[in-house]
Amino acid sequence: MNWPCNSSTGEGLKMSGKKWIIILILGIGLVVILAMPAHASINNEILSRDIIASLFPQPGGGGGEQSGCMVRASIYFPPVASFTATPRSGFAPLFIQFNDTSTWGKPRSWYFEFGDGRRPNSWYWEFGDGGSSTEKNPGHRYDLPGKYTVRLTVANKGGSNTSTMSEYITVKQFIPLVANFSAEPIAGYRPLKVNFMDLSTGAPPPDTWIWSFGDGNTSNLKDISHWYNEGGTYTVDLRVKNYAGSSEISKNDYIIVMYPSPTIPPTPPV
Repeated sequence: MNWPCNSSTGEGLKMSGKKWIIILILGIGLVVILAMPAHASINNEILSRDIIASLFPQPGGGGGEQSGCMVRASIYFPPVASFTATPRSGFAPLFIQFNDTSTWGKPRSWYFEFGDGRRPNSWYWEFGDGGSSTEKNPGHRYDLPGKYTVRLTVANKGGSNTSTMSEYITVKQFIPLVANFSAEPIAGYRPLKVNFMDLSTGAPPPDTWIWSFGDGNTSNLKDISHWYNEGGTYTVDLRVKNYAGSSEISKNDYIIVMYPSPTIPPTPPV
């Protein structure tokens, strides 16, 4: 039996001749076409013979190649856009890695072709700051603070789809660090306990503190209490850091530690 490649025209499935049952095995399940014709076209396409010939023997064939054509078919699935981003917030300049997680939905049109007709094969990103990309998984740097809406449009032969995430990226204003601190009390008799408190400003805030109390002792805590056991005047230094930089302050002769006055015993009465 021959399966001639007649050029059917018009939309949809065109059928004539002897009918057969053909099962097409796709990556996401089974598509069963009943009463497949001896020659067919779908959406004006004459379908080639090689794929179905590898899945299903030609009727009446003895393993040799028959004259005429077998038909093959696959379905275009329109994409469903989706994406993720890491991180979604931080301080400018902020680099974001975007990742496409788009899938495909239900068939929209039954134009058939095996291969890559199901997954998206084009991407268009809009990052909300005027930047864009046609890569699948782009990286993008935001230089200015603000909240940014990100849009991804994906497309394949089955159609296109857009996912929009409003205010998806938050970029915060960077403010340089300025080190500062206070202490209470700043003067007294030994042994003197002094409570030090970090008052540094900046965005992002400090994540590292280096105290030097002037008596040879140091600390890496944010706020700390420190004992002075000897009399004298002490200069206190504080250096703060974050990923963007550092700042340092020194307060000269800031802590005054005094010796107690000697106790004079009372004069006995005469």
